[in-house]
Amino acid sequence: MSEGPWSNLPPAAPPPRAPGRRGRGLWILLILVGVGALVFALSRLFPGRVEGEDWANVAYLVGFLAVLASGLSRLNRASLPRYLRYAAIWIALVALLALGLAFQDDLASMFGRPAAGHDTPDSAPR
Repeated sequence: MSEGPWSNLPPAAPPPRAPGRRGRGLWILLILVGVGALVFALSRLFPGRVEGEDWANVAYLVGFLAVLASGLSRLNRASLPRYLRYAAIWIALVALLALGLAFQDDLASMFGRPAAGHDTPDSAPR
């Protein structure tokens, strides 16, 4: 008898849970409480430094750190070289764009300039 989609075989048992995943919710809660306590302690330690709309920036940075930490938690020794290579490529691209922006006037004048030894149209005899 074939084992097609309509066979009466019992479903396969679900795979066992990974041993390190059981207390994940508790760890996330503890980390959130710790970050909140740190932000509260810093706001008490340095009063008046964060006011009004600056709290939105603090919330954005805490969220960004959470996303960054979640990405770093997925790293292992096998995937680390690949991620470092990707990061190096992105850093090189951003650095190249920043250099182009910093020297945009020089690059524009360099490409608008005639080659060495040639007269410009303005200095040609009339």
